[in-house]
Amino acid sequence: MLSKKNWFNRLLISYIPVFVIIVFILSGLFFVFANYITQSQSKKTNVIFMEQAMSNLDRTLKQIDLTVLRELNTNEGLNSFYFAPEGDRYNGLALPATKLEQLVSGSPEIASAYLYRNTDGKVLSNSLIVPLEVFGDAEFLQNIIQNGPPAAWTPIRGYTEYLDEEPKSVVRLVRRAPLLTGDKGFIVINVSVDYISKMIDQMGYSHYSFIRVLDESGHTINSQGAGVESSRALQSGSMKSAYTGWEMQIGLKEGGFTYLFSSLYIGWMLITVVMLIIGIWWIIHASRTHYRPVESILNQVRAGALHKASAGKDEFHFIQNAITELIDQTNEFQQKHRQDMVYRKQVLFMELIQGNKPLAPEAWKEQLDAYRLPVESVNLQMAVIELDKFQQFCERYSQRDQSLLKFALKSVITEMAEKHALVAWGEWIDSDRLGVLLFHQEETDGLSTKSLFEELHSWVQGHLHFTVTTGLSSSVKQSEDILLAYEEAATALKYKTVLGFSRVIHFLEVKPKQDGDVYNRLQSVRGIVIMYKQGNDEWQTAFSSLIQHLRDDHAAQDDIVITMEYMNYQLNQAMKELHAAYKVRWEQETYPALLAILEHHELLDELAERYFGLLSEEYARLKELHENSSNRVLIRQMQKFIEDHLYNPDLSLNMIGEAFDLNDKQVSQVIKQELGEKFVDYLARLRIQYAKRLLEETDEPIQAVSLKVGYVHALSFIRMFKKMMQMTPGDYRKLHRNS
Repeated sequence: MLSKKNWFNRLLISYIPVFVIIVFILSGLFFVFANYITQSQSKKTNVIFMEQAMSNLDRTLKQIDLTVLRELNTNEGLNSFYFAPEGDRYNGLALPATKLEQLVSGSPEIASAYLYRNTDGKVLSNSLIVPLEVFGDAEFLQNIIQNGPPAAWTPIRGYTEYLDEEPKSVVRLVRRAPLLTGDKGFIVINVSVDYISKMIDQMGYSHYSFIRVLDESGHTINSQGAGVESSRALQSGSMKSAYTGWEMQIGLKEGGFTYLFSSLYIGWMLITVVMLIIGIWWIIHASRTHYRPVESILNQVRAGALHKASAGKDEFHFIQNAITELIDQTNEFQQKHRQDMVYRKQVLFMELIQGNKPLAPEAWKEQLDAYRLPVESVNLQMAVIELDKFQQFCERYSQRDQSLLKFALKSVITEMAEKHALVAWGEWIDSDRLGVLLFHQEETDGLSTKSLFEELHSWVQGHLHFTVTTGLSSSVKQSEDILLAYEEAATALKYKTVLGFSRVIHFLEVKPKQDGDVYNRLQSVRGIVIMYKQGNDEWQTAFSSLIQHLRDDHAAQDDIVITMEYMNYQLNQAMKELHAAYKVRWEQETYPALLAILEHHELLDELAERYFGLLSEEYARLKELHENSSNRVLIRQMQKFIEDHLYNPDLSLNMIGEAFDLNDKQVSQVIKQELGEKFVDYLARLRIQYAKRLLEETDEPIQAVSLKVGYVHALSFIRMFKKMMQMTPGDYRKLHRNS
């Protein structure tokens, strides 16, 4: 018994110190290592995450800001609200209200928007037009009228459109209107706090951590952040946006392993001590119960260290669980890092084509190497691939199928580029546009890559059952020139309207726009409108000639839109002077239909066909109106009289009135009503048209031409000719002879 007692004591004396030392060493190393890894990785992850989250939030709000500025700069319909003539403040609101509705419905981030006009204190939203005093948001408007609009987004405020309406929490963007002067009023954009809250919470959702965003007034914007008590949560980092002034905080929620590990370090030491006591008791109990040799105990300890224990809660079980948790966290960090690499690559691509991130040669090579792109490429080339008939594409395929088809398109261009000894870096830069940066290993002007994209078009049409059109740039050498290459590719793509679908359009092959033809084109439009209103069938030939002119000149989409918008404007102005019954039909049906055709066209031929069809249908009604007019016979006689006396410098309203037994006012009224223009404008137009024929077909001096068209003084003739044709008679004759 004594020997056994001694041996038992020797076991305790020899084994317990080793056990104690091992436990404390392992625990200490574990806590030091785990604490170091956790802190360093958490710090890096928090910084990257906050940069990404804040960038996403800022980008969303900046996109809204840019959209508003673009609309103020280009949307004449929206700006027409601020330029309504005095005494006519409620007419013509349909177009600005429609444009305002399109702005709100086209951007899901925007909850509501309204316009304020300084001149009469009226507020226009997509659902009402009221004075400032009865507008639900009058207090906010009065504040910005007195103090000026805020520079960026406002803190959280309540917004109501009607006085008895429950306020909704929004953040606001206020911009002066119009864009250049800013003296006509304001446009106010309201973004729902609930929308921003959902976007933030989706980015930062976690069982263990929280993300909280505060506006400049210290109010919590996101619902997840509002649910975290500051005194009971651990904040581990914060970042303030230079754009909005909002602050983003990130930290650990109360509860959970990560929270306890970060906030209760001493508690972990206490747990170690408790486990140590249990271990000592277990050794004593095991020794007393089994009384095995030391070798057996060491084997048992070694086995427990190598294998996860199936029962019991000793220190080895704790260490094993901690290491497993650490490995899981490491794998999670690696996965997030890979996802972050994909995102950062997309961001870099967008910054390059927008010119927002100029890179020095060494930095550019480092970026290429990081993303496994060719570092030693000789030339760079940009391509923009656009999905044809994108609206039909969206209607035909579900969101999931659209994503799969876009992924397939991006993958195919990468594979096909490899076959042509090229490397292609593709990213979706818009919902219907894929940007592709090509890396050439040899000197090239970029024309040789057309075959690559023609092969791509054939494959897409045969396998994906839709078509694409590609705009190609010329080649560049430096990363700073990628912006220029992108603009060339995007410009080439604008000629798709004339050239058609499924084409490869190289910037160097596109015929440049002839700016000198713009004025003549607009003059042709005015002539078409006058013939249309007068019931002259020649408008159809003139319209076809205009479309053919646009087609022959390879007019870009912007030129086509400007030309047709001018035609819409002239038609609308001319139709306002017609009979009231037809005027109502024009304003409610025909004119909105013309605007819709222009807004949703993709090809010039499609646009021309729909325009011609609608105008022909309305022309039949208009011609019937002319034929039934009581003044029809009289105006034809007047036109014949004017044409016969065109050479007479004394031709006037009084002379015509004497010939037809009418006074000057009656003659002017008949000409204005039936021909759609004033007598002096009509007479000048006829004389200049006749003068153009004489200049083209004869060699008579300018003085002689002036006398033949009714101008006694050649200087008056030259002044009128230059006013209407933007050039002198002599220059017109030279231009016609040279052409």
